[in-house]
Amino acid sequence: ATPYVPAGMTKLPKAFNAAKRGNPLDGTKYTKKVERQMSEKDLDHNFPSLIDTQANTATVRKITGGDGIKRTKIELPGSINGKDGNFSWIIEPDKTVNHRQFERFRRVK
Repeated sequence: ATPYVPAGMTKLPKAFNAAKRGNPLDGTKYTKKVERQMSEKDLDHNFPSLIDTQANTATVRKITGGDGIKRTKIELPGSINGKDGNFSWIIEPDKTVNHRQFERFRRVK
């Protein structure tokens, strides 16, 4: 069944479509490296795990590493302590997450 679409809207909000898509992190497992980084004080790697549950609203794209391996990159806009950037994850072909980091936007001078 199609959900209610308010008058004046021609399509469903992005959040609805994202919820239908599901969370790309579901079924993945963190590598030991990522688990270690998540336990350290560096907020760029140790951001709250609650953010992981919001990955269904993120941009998901395929990337190819310098080693020729195709991976999935997830980027979710957000901020930490007033600094804007993207929460970022990279999923390996075996469904492990070997990269989980908040990547701050760089200022253009």
